[in-house]
Amino acid sequence: MKMIGLASVVALFLAWTWVGSWYSWQRSVSAHQEAVAGAQPPTISQEAAQKREELSIQRDIARFNFQLVIATWVTGVVGMVTGLVLYFTLRVTQKAADHIPRTERAYLFVNPRNISMSLPGRYTTFDICVDNAGKTPAFLKQIHMVITQAPPLGRPQYPNAQIVLTDLYINAGVTREKLPIVGDRANWVTPFFVYCFLIYTDIFRETHTSHFCARILPTHGNFEIAGGEAWNDWD
Repeated sequence: MKMIGLASVVALFLAWTWVGSWYSWQRSVSAHQEAVAGAQPPTISQEAAQKREELSIQRDIARFNFQLVIATWVTGVVGMVTGLVLYFTLRVTQKAADHIPRTERAYLFVNPRNISMSLPGRYTTFDICVDNAGKTPAFLKQIHMVITQAPPLGRPQYPNAQIVLTDLYINAGVTREKLPIVGDRANWVTPFFVYCFLIYTDIFRETHTSHFCARILPTHGNFEIAGGEAWNDWD
């Protein structure tokens, strides 16, 4: 922006110089014409003086034309430089504007926690938790979850999903935030699957999704990622 301001000042200075030179030349030419119109028939010495004055005017015209060419050239260069500076400034500004939401937004990721098998082994309980790995808060809008013994195949599908509509505020850097899921219990103690995805918005009012698919291992109190990349995708 400083370069644009400097270029504008230079262009204005050159334009003012050109206008001043043109005005001075016009005044000198007008004065000469008035003097010639009101003069008596010239003598030899007057003719010589008149020729010298005409040569002086011609030199002034040539000097003015030279200044005009230089001023036009410099103004063109300044205009080109100003345009280039403005173009690259706009590009940098646009890149910064595109970069800020990606680096400052929220990123939510789902994990099952507190996996526990009942004694005697009749069912398994667990918590569905979320981490916000971003730098700003998120606003959770929807939770879709399926508990099944069927392994994930093909493209992600969520038949008969438990759907929870919410407006949960999840602060930046939060880990293991328990989600308001009712059906966090499975009537199996053998391995089963949990399919889940979230819909949330960030502080820039952009909507995002975060998918998660896990194979729950009740006897180990642990889980492993299942379904491949598509079932665990996020944006």
